Amino acid sequence: MSSYRKILIKRWFGYSFDIANDPLFSTDINDGIRSVIGDDQFDRLCRLSENHHLTACNESNGASVLMITVPYNDDTEKAQIEATLENIVSLYLMNAELPVCIYIKWRFRKDIMLPYVCVYYPRSKQESVHVRNLIKAESRKELNKFMPVTDDEEDI
Repeated sequence: MSSYRKILIKRWFGYSFDIANDPLFSTDINDGIRSVIGDDQFDRLCRLSENHHLTACNESNGASVLMITVPYNDDTEKAQIEATLENIVSLYLMNAELPVCIYIKWRFRKDIMLPYVCVYYPRSKQESVHVRNLIKAESRKELNKFMPVTDDEEDI
């Protein structure tokens, strides 16, 4: 379906287009992750996916979220995975004429002892407000880490 058709359907019928439903999206995500973690690590993930779900699309905190289990060797590789996913999701959001607002958070799966990345993105302007709120909340948490601890008790 062309980008123009998607936009028409979205505007005329109030349909909320989700980039995760685009058939090429998962291919681009897989190719991007493979380019960062390498063929061997990606093949291990593919074998693991035979018994465990390694990707999921959901809604959380008022926004769409793509969850992908992907191991990384160091912080550099982690940053590359984040940048790759952000670039791919941004491209699909722009093509669908959706607000480009992305929040990325890492978590850990205890069942298979691997990290997974959550990519929050909007399917509408309303959802972009929720994604921006997630970004603001995370920024506040980070800023509070650097705030000096104050003692509310008066010195006697």
